[in-house]
Amino acid sequence: RWSALASLSSPSDFGPPAEGGPPVPMDLSQSKQPRPPSEAEQQKPPIGKRGRQVKPRQTTEPKISPLERVNQFPGHTLSAKAGKLFCKCCKDELSLIKGSVRTHVQSKAHAANMQKYHERTASNGEAKAFIEEHFLANPNESGGTVSIDNKLYRYRMVECFLKNGVPLEKIDGMRTMLEYAGKHTLTDSHNLKSFIPKIEAQARAATCTRRHRRAILEHLLRRHHSSR
Repeated sequence: RWSALASLSSPSDFGPPAEGGPPVPMDLSQSKQPRPPSEAEQQKPPIGKRGRQVKPRQTTEPKISPLERVNQFPGHTLSAKAGKLFCKCCKDELSLIKGSVRTHVQSKAHAANMQKYHERTASNGEAKAFIEEHFLANPNESGGTVSIDNKLYRYRMVECFLKNGVPLEKIDGMRTMLEYAGKHTLTDSHNLKSFIPKIEAQARAATCTRRHRRAILEHLLRRHHSSR
């Protein structure tokens, strides 16, 4: 009986025999398991067509000045600083690859950020002119010796707190952090309250300017329709 079983099966199909017993058949699932790949085979790059090895594509930064990229894409708020290319309206560092820069400046997000940037810049320009005019008319007022950018920072800080209903006294407790984040100096809340009348006057002037522009536009439209 055992000789007939041995003729139908190879020796590899049997496990080690028990002591004094016949050979035990092995599990077929164990005998036919594929050999796991070695570590060298796992790290080997895949082979492409015609037997060539496919290597990952590596794009290197071109040897070009960031200022040259700024000149190639004017009007997109690009700037060069410390040998790197930045987008001021998006506040991002960009690659020097021309295609990457083109993709960035043609994106919808960049267009929206650039519009907000120009609006904010125009608003800051109007506020700077208003503040400068005020301190020229009042040279002895406290805070008149700091730079115009520092004055604008204090102006915007007070404006932000007022719009959000936060008491200005809160600035005293956050002064160190606000100065570090804004890279400009502040003063105590008592002195910052002097910006409140300036903010109110600027808001009234801006409202009057918008009304004036709207009136001019309506007048031009009426003239246009009457001439037809």
